[in-house]
Amino acid sequence: MMGIGCGDDGHVYVADMDTIKKSNLNRQFLFRSWDIG
Repeated sequence: MMGIGCGDDGHVYVADMDTIKKSNLNRQFLFRSWDIG
């Protein structure tokens, strides 16, 4: 599940609790191959 929030400073924060693996990297639009692990 993904959560998105906006702070008072105007930044947008995204939290994704999924584990980044090579097998599911094609579904992860926020992450790249160097984020695996």
